[in-house]
Amino acid sequence: MLIVLTLSRDRSRCDDLRADLASHGGLHRFVSLEGATDIASGYDTLVERSGAAPDDLLCFLHEDARLHFAAGDVLPRVAEAIPRAGVLGFCGTASQQPGRAWWRCPPRYGGVRQGAGDPVDLRFRTPTREAAGVAVEPVDTLDGYCLVVRREVLDRVGGFRGAGVGWHGYDVELCLRVRAAGFVNHVLDLPTSHWSWGTADDQLADALAQQAERWGAALDPGSSSDVAERPEVAPPERPSGRPSVHVYGLGLDDAAAVDGFVASCGEADGVHVLDLGSTDGTPSALAARGIDVASVATPDRVDLARNLALGLVPDDVDLCVALDVRERLVDGWRAEVERAWRDGATSLRHRVRVGDGWWPPPQELAAGRVHLRRDHVWMGAVHPRLWSVHANVAHEAEVATVLITRPGVESDLVGAWEDEPTLLGAALAADGCDGPSALLLALGAAQADRWDEAVALIDRALGSGRLSPAERSLACLLRSEAPGEQEEWWLLRACDEDPTLAGAWLELADCNRRDGDAMGAWWAARWALAVDGVPPAPWPVAPEWRWMGDDLAAWAAWELGLVDKARHHAFAALVANPFDERLRDDHRAIERAAVGAVRPPVFAGPAAVDVVVLSYAKTRREYDLTSRCIEALRAASPSVPMRVVVVETNERLRREPFVTGERALFGPEVTVVQPGGPFAYNTFLRAGLAALDRDPAPAVLVLNNDIEAFSEGFVEELLTALDTAAPDTVDSVSPLGLREGLWWQPSGDDAVILDDHVSRGLVGWCILVARRVLEQVGASELFPDELVWYEQDTHYAAVLRSEGYRHGVARRARALHLQSASHGLLGETLALPADVPEILRMLGTRGLRVLVVGDDAGLCERVRAFGPAELVVVDADASWDVGGDLLAAGTFDRVVVVAGEGRAIDTEALLRWWALARPAGWVIGRHDAAAVAAALEGFAAATGVTSSVRTGAAVATHWALQVPS
Repeated sequence: MLIVLTLSRDRSRCDDLRADLASHGGLHRFVSLEGATDIASGYDTLVERSGAAPDDLLCFLHEDARLHFAAGDVLPRVAEAIPRAGVLGFCGTASQQPGRAWWRCPPRYGGVRQGAGDPVDLRFRTPTREAAGVAVEPVDTLDGYCLVVRREVLDRVGGFRGAGVGWHGYDVELCLRVRAAGFVNHVLDLPTSHWSWGTADDQLADALAQQAERWGAALDPGSSSDVAERPEVAPPERPSGRPSVHVYGLGLDDAAAVDGFVASCGEADGVHVLDLGSTDGTPSALAARGIDVASVATPDRVDLARNLALGLVPDDVDLCVALDVRERLVDGWRAEVERAWRDGATSLRHRVRVGDGWWPPPQELAAGRVHLRRDHVWMGAVHPRLWSVHANVAHEAEVATVLITRPGVESDLVGAWEDEPTLLGAALAADGCDGPSALLLALGAAQADRWDEAVALIDRALGSGRLSPAERSLACLLRSEAPGEQEEWWLLRACDEDPTLAGAWLELADCNRRDGDAMGAWWAARWALAVDGVPPAPWPVAPEWRWMGDDLAAWAAWELGLVDKARHHAFAALVANPFDERLRDDHRAIERAAVGAVRPPVFAGPAAVDVVVLSYAKTRREYDLTSRCIEALRAASPSVPMRVVVVETNERLRREPFVTGERALFGPEVTVVQPGGPFAYNTFLRAGLAALDRDPAPAVLVLNNDIEAFSEGFVEELLTALDTAAPDTVDSVSPLGLREGLWWQPSGDDAVILDDHVSRGLVGWCILVARRVLEQVGASELFPDELVWYEQDTHYAAVLRSEGYRHGVARRARALHLQSASHGLLGETLALPADVPEILRMLGTRGLRVLVVGDDAGLCERVRAFGPAELVVVDADASWDVGGDLLAAGTFDRVVVVAGEGRAIDTEALLRWWALARPAGWVIGRHDAAAVAAALEGFAAATGVTSSVRTGAAVATHWALQVPS
């Protein structure tokens, strides 16, 4: 039986509640109590007075609340249908955060009509499961205006005794006790109302503090209850038998893309393309490859074009994939679709990768391009979305992988039509329910700071009924930025609308950070990292969202005293954005706090690794650069016995005023070697190796001094890869650089990947080599005198290969190389000749493909006479501008640019030469110093790459740009 228990302060209101319950029918008893001094003891007294049996269902209901259904019939039936039912209620949170009210903790579920006089319909997320015909959702905690629990369960957790403070906190306390006892609390999607908005008084603050103290560890998202570890309900099995799958899409002047498109569709049972008026032969190219093609004049609406394309697919096909000619399906797409599809699904949600460059990195957008053939229609004139005709039975399956890729930056074919804002406005005028168009217009208005217009458009979009959950979340996110709005309220709603969209959680975490709420920032940032959701096309991912989660988690963990977690997240933020100086500084500060003042531990036995660091400490900046590198290496691997030698170029370092007072140069237990004379990489490196000849360690680590950060266990990971006792190890190994990892992401998940390509698997700035290799091959062979700087890594790889040794990259060993942080000094130290052919010889271009751009005919002839392996010279008779013929010729390992009189280098020219050297190589040049400085500044702003060498007495101005491979 249902027993309704109410604490009364107003007898007439209590009588009205009793009458209202009776008016809805259903078997129940009503028991009330007047004069309670606090809610917990009052409810415990009510339970005793009720005489309830263990199987009775107790409903603790405020006297100013109403249940608009036959509670006596419905509640017992639902409770019986829920396995291990705990506390039941009508709105609550699935992620209770310590020390916070439940309504500040999305994702929230359910709803209630709240307030007296002019009530507000509060609707959170709709429950997704079902029990006895009622939608239900497992949650952590519930709003206390109505709590329903079986007497047996209540007795098992000790009732309400000690729950909360005064009239606050009892609901969360009871729910958490019940959850800890192994029961599952649920929100029920049934109509209720509550006239009161509650009070925020001192008792509430005390109750929240008590909750944080009692439950902080259990609710910490970093603990075993982390959202990332919440169990998921297994999807129903899909029907047996292989479905027929056809691809359909649009084409417009895409002849160059036809071969790639057709190849990617090879596993489809049929392919259909609607051409929109191509003039480059796209239809005939498709037809020649067996594709079903139809042509129409360009329609006024994108959705019309897509629906016409869908119409080309036969009615008896099972599944369709919408794919335009300029797009590609990834390898294995069909197996992924068949694996993810399940019974009852109408479409499949997946990811689309837009872009193919290394920086900025490609975008990933959410889309639903895979769907049932029948009962689907594209809606939206400009950025259409696929809708099920029977929206009430639409159901998405989901796969968290990329199925479609699109080169470039466009997200659809809107560029084939007119001005996008004009089209969006026309689409909204013609169809007032076109929520996506209203939302995109709102974004444009917000970017133009027309917030009144933006807010009106957002409200229109939210009221349209035609937004996906992710789009509704984005609308609330945008609304939170409007001046004068309740930012936190809209961010909480954004998280509710789609808890799988990371952006809303990130902005909520940042809002909490600005409010000084470390626990709130920690909780929201961890949610963002757990869900890793992406926005739907055509919405771009905000660049900072890529590292914002770890950055905020690091700040919050630091504020909460979780130093090890702060260190972990700070490094992860660096992995996501290794170019950000603030992130580097934050990681450095947190790491120093985590490990203290790093001193090398005292080891009784011999060193496991000998370390050689090359340095030129001209100023305190460069001195600190080297010191920081050594300190960071030791902090990453404090348990590895290491001997450290610094080979120093500055012969008068010990007399420099900036080292006065230093107990030991570059930190404790560091040996400093000073060979003297002009710097040459190999000569100086061998001097460092010679200083380690006594009791040599079994492995040698060669480091540049501009390595800023190392992952925890860095040296251990390298040594594991070099362990000759294992069958699949290597003789030489490099880490995976944080910046290199942006443009080269090795496939698979092996800890060690065999790869000796320079600036990819082999990075010259960090190599761990087995001592036996040095002894068997010879240091002078691996590091010959003739190579003073460039190409040493290429030569090293070639020698290893020729001798039968293997080089690999240790995937889990990560390091941040600042890339040429000390290159500005090389012009003062390298013994480079003034003659460009000699520069080429000394920079090791013998086996490389080289392009020389210049208008000095004599110079070009001398370069031809030098004869690198493959040489292309653009001389005085050629156009100064780099043209299409050179671009078509492919990439160059080196591009040497030498301008004569009247030829000034600029940023645009640098960008063209940079394109010629991708994906591997360097751009090297000699020009007027002022022009070079301006060109390099503009180039860095355009690309984010600042690698440069400037100025030496022997060469008027010598500069270089390293091109990632």
